[in-house]
Amino acid sequence: MRLVPSPPPTRRFSRRLLSIVAALLVLAAPAAVAMRPVPLDWKHTVGDPSVVKTTTDYVVIATGAKVDRALSKDGKVWKWKSSALPKLPTWAKPNGGDIWAADMEKVGSKYVLYFAAPVKGRTGSSRCIGAATSNSATGTFVPVPGPPLVCPSWFTASPAQDRVIDQSVIDAYPSASAAAQQQRKAARTQCNLASASAVAVASSNAAAASAWAEAHPSTTPTPTDSPSGTPTGTPTGTPTGTVSPTVLPTGASTPPSPTDMPSFGPTVPVIPPCTLPPLAPKPATPNNVIGAIDPSFFADANGAPYLLYKTDGRPSSIRILPLTADGLHPLAGAYSQELVNNAGVLENPVMVYRSGKYYLFNSYGDYARCSYSTVWRSSTSLTNWSGSTSHVLLNRAKTKGLCGPGGADVLTQPGKTLMYFEAWTCRRTWQPCGKGFWSYSSAWQHKHPVRALYAVRLGFNSDGPFVRRFIRGSKH
Repeated sequence: MRLVPSPPPTRRFSRRLLSIVAALLVLAAPAAVAMRPVPLDWKHTVGDPSVVKTTTDYVVIATGAKVDRALSKDGKVWKWKSSALPKLPTWAKPNGGDIWAADMEKVGSKYVLYFAAPVKGRTGSSRCIGAATSNSATGTFVPVPGPPLVCPSWFTASPAQDRVIDQSVIDAYPSASAAAQQQRKAARTQCNLASASAVAVASSNAAAASAWAEAHPSTTPTPTDSPSGTPTGTPTGTPTGTVSPTVLPTGASTPPSPTDMPSFGPTVPVIPPCTLPPLAPKPATPNNVIGAIDPSFFADANGAPYLLYKTDGRPSSIRILPLTADGLHPLAGAYSQELVNNAGVLENPVMVYRSGKYYLFNSYGDYARCSYSTVWRSSTSLTNWSGSTSHVLLNRAKTKGLCGPGGADVLTQPGKTLMYFEAWTCRRTWQPCGKGFWSYSSAWQHKHPVRALYAVRLGFNSDGPFVRRFIRGSKH
């Protein structure tokens, strides 16, 4: 059977068909871009990026000896400028290594730089968090005088403003200390009573022994002086060291046996040892915490400022600290508290508030490997995350092979939310490092790994945040 060919489409139908195809291509374009991410900068290491938008520029800072900094007009093409923090605070170790994961934010009329620096007198891995200020995002930041803003309780130069101790522990200390003092006072009273009893018993024993001795005179004459110097009653010629014969009392046939003397017990007080209960331990940072790093500023919906940070060590945790209005000190009487923890590595916290929910983003895993990822969780409470679970936002599988997408920062602007993050590229190209990558391996070092800068545009729906599309960089 021959089929009659269809008539050619009309011009109106052709235009309609072209419009539908174009719309489908537009809808498919973000997915296509997301599947082929290209870094914004792969010629410079941009570890732990933090990005702000001024009236004229985008400014990014990154991990480096004095906090690396670059500027961009469009948030895509970057020009590297002078370091942001040329001078460290007095508590920091000079030339102690890179300043880790700084965060820059405008707080009030000033820009504040939060940074994690090595501590003087400690190992290189022991870092504390400080703050510095500048009148502009491109100016020179000057450290705030005094002790660190956040540092574990082992910091001995002077107490840090936040010592990484839960407020519940600090609040419980006065009553625990008072209870311990009461226990020690009661134990000391018992010790004193036992000592007095030992003295009384010894005194009684001594009195009884003395009375018995008076009732049973000694069978050995008391030595007295004689012209010859020999005690009366002692036969002459007795060899030195030989016991002289015992003179029996009148009428006695045999000398009394030592066993005939009653046992009166000790006549010298035997004071029992006194063990007092220990004092209540002063509030201290848990032993597993070797430092405080990865500071991140967050302003709540009402404008209240907070600082998020990570406790370095395993297990690791994310904590939050209420700040004064200028963002430079803890709020009066406030201490940090733990939000989430993990037996592995949680780091780089970033908080976003949207439509009645708090979203906490953080990196997970070993930053030096391709398995490093960015996860998120949500809560309706700023401080209670007990029921939250983590969800993967960026990992190797979700980004078409990026190596270790993490260290993220979120930049919220009118009408859009951007996330800037790092991922490893190798061989001096924009291509991601391959399977089995570990930046500390000498074999991979020869492939010149770089923590390249990437960006995505985020969306939010009822399920949470998702990647709308990648901000495409340049391969050149």
